[in-house]
Amino acid sequence: MSEATATDRATDKLYVQANTIQCAINLCRPCCYKLFIYGGKDVMPNVRPEQCPRFNDPYAAREDDGDNAEEAEPEIVPRNVLLQPSHKVLTLGDGNFSFSRALLGYLGEASQLTATSHEAKDTVVETYPDSSAILDTLTTAGASVLHEVDATSAKSLKAAAGATKFDRVIWNFPCVRMPDGADGQNNEMDDNKQLLQGFFTAVVGVLAPHGEVHVTHKTKPPFGQWGVVALAEANGLRHTGSVVFDRCLYPGYSNKKVLSKGSFPIWDSETFVFVRATDKEGSSAGTIPAASTETDGVQLFVGWDAAKWRQADALYPVRPALLRDLRVLLGPANQKQVEAKERARKRRKHVTLP
Repeated sequence: MSEATATDRATDKLYVQANTIQCAINLCRPCCYKLFIYGGKDVMPNVRPEQCPRFNDPYAAREDDGDNAEEAEPEIVPRNVLLQPSHKVLTLGDGNFSFSRALLGYLGEASQLTATSHEAKDTVVETYPDSSAILDTLTTAGASVLHEVDATSAKSLKAAAGATKFDRVIWNFPCVRMPDGADGQNNEMDDNKQLLQGFFTAVVGVLAPHGEVHVTHKTKPPFGQWGVVALAEANGLRHTGSVVFDRCLYPGYSNKKVLSKGSFPIWDSETFVFVRATDKEGSSAGTIPAASTETDGVQLFVGWDAAKWRQADALYPVRPALLRDLRVLLGPANQKQVEAKERARKRRKHVTLP
């Protein structure tokens, strides 16, 4: 690929959550890369996602390098527009179930969550050593946990749902299984398209009125070439927009390959939001707003304090000017400032859900 520019990422119907952009303009490299995704000679290289000051795994041992000096970070109150406390949620193919566990903090009652795997429970526990404790957490909290649920089968989904209709049906990183946990490439594209087509056909039967289907996927090639939107729209759904995926909004989430302990980079991912094609456009209950505040670069956000961010819109449209300005923030002229800020972050910032 030629050297990346600010326009390399498609921005049509793309939005970013306020938490993500707030962290990015505070010189967080991982969050900047979640937005412009491509590196180049004009920007500093990306770093591990754990270096985001919001990164927090409440289920892992806390690391401490013995230096308690910390730079005061702007207050970032977690907000996730993709979920509401009243929602009934179905998760599909959730690997070690850590994503489902993270959702408990957003829902009014754990009983509103139905978490599922395609594999049998024994296979899940054998493949993902940490899943046993996670499953215990989910069931103890009161969530429904089901196994051997086929996301591409209307019959299987309806059996899992029972009488429930879901406000959100979520499938993160759907893909066919590859030998030894290898990443699917162009040769597997047709199989993966067929997988998604089956899912989009089946899922409509378990959606509540104005319910949404959320499919999170990587966007860099070859994954961005699957044509996720076209597949959904050919099978009775309408794409209302996509949201830059921010793993920091899901504490303790560790994405997994199909039947493999391994993980994979997801900083280039976005959540595609779909509704039934017959649903009225611009519903106030939807994730994607009918109208939103325009962003002409980062200038809109300069000087905002914690109170202003709390009052801000939850979503902002991603425009090429915003990506351009974020690249400038990570450019050579700011390298010393970025590195100084990163050195000052000696301890991770732990943010808990309200």
